[in-house]
Amino acid sequence: MIDKNAADFIESALRNWGRWARLNGHQGHCASIEFRYTSPQCWRDLQDQAPRVEIDHALAESVERTMRHIPRLHRLALKFRYVYGEGVQWCCRRLRLPYDGWGRFLADAQSMVLRRLQLENNGSILHKIQTPSKDAPMEPNGSVAIAKAA
Repeated sequence: MIDKNAADFIESALRNWGRWARLNGHQGHCASIEFRYTSPQCWRDLQDQAPRVEIDHALAESVERTMRHIPRLHRLALKFRYVYGEGVQWCCRRLRLPYDGWGRFLADAQSMVLRRLQLENNGSILHKIQTPSKDAPMEPNGSVAIAKAA
């Protein structure tokens, strides 16, 4: 079982990896500039979108390298959850898992990634976590802040 700081760190690292993978991993358009066109009717919708979240590219690439060493079903579970954002029922059907075993399966996959990241960084990955003081305001999403790698 992993402690609360490690669980918060791996959750935020996997969310960061999911955002990074969604932005960097897709193909499917030609080299033409026309794929970026949005009609004037959609401009207002684009302005109402939530602000972008900063992505830690070094951490995301480290998680991506770690995924090569994770067993296939666990890797798919993490990909379905964090990259595609699919629900529990869809993931369980796709991976042929019982619904009540999903939480444990996902926790096992997260702990595999955490252990692999610790091995890759000689056990120093958890030092990137900033422990907030009592007076520090909470972040909007309630997640633990990750310090920028120096």
